[in-house]
Amino acid sequence: MNNVPFVLFVLEDAFWSALAALGFAMLFNVPVRALFWCALLGAVGHALRTTLVAGVGLHVVPATLVACLVIGTGARWRAYVMKMPAKVFQVTASIPLIPGAFAFRAMLGLFALAGMPIGSITEPLQYVAYNLVMTGALLGAIVAGIIAPKLLITHEKPVV
Repeated sequence: MNNVPFVLFVLEDAFWSALAALGFAMLFNVPVRALFWCALLGAVGHALRTTLVAGVGLHVVPATLVACLVIGTGARWRAYVMKMPAKVFQVTASIPLIPGAFAFRAMLGLFALAGMPIGSITEPLQYVAYNLVMTGALLGAIVAGIIAPKLLITHEKPVV
């Protein structure tokens, strides 16, 4: 019974992530037959990251990497089945994982630094640096998670 609120939290997270992925898929003019799969991959990826962070206690960067590995693998599979480019599914499904909050905090911190006297910027500068590093690490995890399945799964015939 204690898991019911967490399960509802993850399902709500999956719903809103699916909606975000679906919205971007529609914005990018993804074919109608692929919209469901874009939304589903976005929901599964973000719900997995939320479960790993909030439920298991994993740090957000490796959790994002695992979620993007699942998205990348699912996108490769759907692309093969539907005979479409995998990017259609990969990009739209990974958009809900983009670290907007960290980037926003980093930019606000940079603007705040501009008006501070030199002697008092140590703590705000650490805050900005942390948010910039987290933004870069999360973007790197997203890219690595999306690219890894292509590198590991794709078996191209050698050119003779």
